[in-house]
Amino acid sequence: MENHDSAKPEALTDTRLADLAAVSDARFHSLAYMVEQAVIVTDANNIVRFANPAADQLFECAPGRMRGPFPLPMRSTKSGVVEVALPSGRLARLSTQISATVWDGGIGWLGTFREVAKELPDARAIEDTLQSMRARFLAHLSHEMRTPLNSIIGFTEAMMLELFGPLGSARYSDYARTVLGEAERLLQLTNDLLDLSRAESADLRIEESVFDLAEVILELAPSARTLSRGGKAQLSFGTVEPVLLRADRDKIRAVLAHLVGNSLAFTPATGSVTISAQLTSERRLVIRVIDTGRGFDADQLAQAFRPFPRVLSAELADPQAGIGVGLALVRRYIELHGGAVRIESEPGQGTTVICMLPRIAWRSMCRPSRPRTRAVFDLTESDRRSSLLFCRDFLTSR
Repeated sequence: MENHDSAKPEALTDTRLADLAAVSDARFHSLAYMVEQAVIVTDANNIVRFANPAADQLFECAPGRMRGPFPLPMRSTKSGVVEVALPSGRLARLSTQISATVWDGGIGWLGTFREVAKELPDARAIEDTLQSMRARFLAHLSHEMRTPLNSIIGFTEAMMLELFGPLGSARYSDYARTVLGEAERLLQLTNDLLDLSRAESADLRIEESVFDLAEVILELAPSARTLSRGGKAQLSFGTVEPVLLRADRDKIRAVLAHLVGNSLAFTPATGSVTISAQLTSERRLVIRVIDTGRGFDADQLAQAFRPFPRVLSAELADPQAGIGVGLALVRRYIELHGGAVRIESEPGQGTTVICMLPRIAWRSMCRPSRPRTRAVFDLTESDRRSSLLFCRDFLTSR
């Protein structure tokens, strides 16, 4: 067993400190006093509950006197570089790592801080190196995870179909069905991580094509079992306008798949999930996914668009619900098209996710024997300016 008390200070990581904080307060205090970084723990109300000597020095407080509200909102502050005004009036740039922890039996927040040098030599080279490492890691992850999982899924399906003879006991079929479901779930998690990483890339672009939105929506029906990650609620289709969309087909399909998958996963077998797509009088496209599931409270909705929200919420710790990157991808892809996303939900009352895409340009799709006009949604640069005002009004309207 590793002796944590004898570990060198420089070998300690933020993750290790977080683990120790939850396991042993005494050991955490001992090690936190040894490290050079400032270590601060706040409770759920952002009140300082612990600060090591390095924190007192960094934040210009007398030893042991750092008390009361912490100047940074630990819960909403993202890890990275932040600027903090110190008591002396000096503006300090601090590198931060913040994570949730357990403190005195309740939820707390652990942060480590160190001051960033005023000049970072070769910052661009460092950033390029990190991007290259990330790209290599994703390529490796894609190969090492997706390739064997696809093999497992293929062989398991062959066993379930008994292509080479009967399996014998019915239990073997049940085992194979379980293996298939778990392999599909793990493959979906891997794909979600890869998609999220790509979506966060600054050079993410739209690859345009013109396609029938109804066809994309109907494609979800055969894959509903996989999308649901084990859920058994019924998927139905409401009003779907005959609309041609000029957009990124793969990204729009991913939006629909994530919304339907989330709703199916959070809706009981006796419930239902309905998807619809309609035109408004302002010539905008509204896509709604409505479920009769458990619903979410205000705190959960506030975290809905954050990747991995279930890390911080025990109520959402549902193994069927994935790792929580779907809505983050939905918002990224819809905003990339100049649109906006809104969620309406109450506990026990189900959830409605509304995606609105901006003003459309009409195009005639007439046939000599059967005239018909279809809407072509132009989601390119021509609509970006008006979309900014539209998104603001849509997101603030309740």
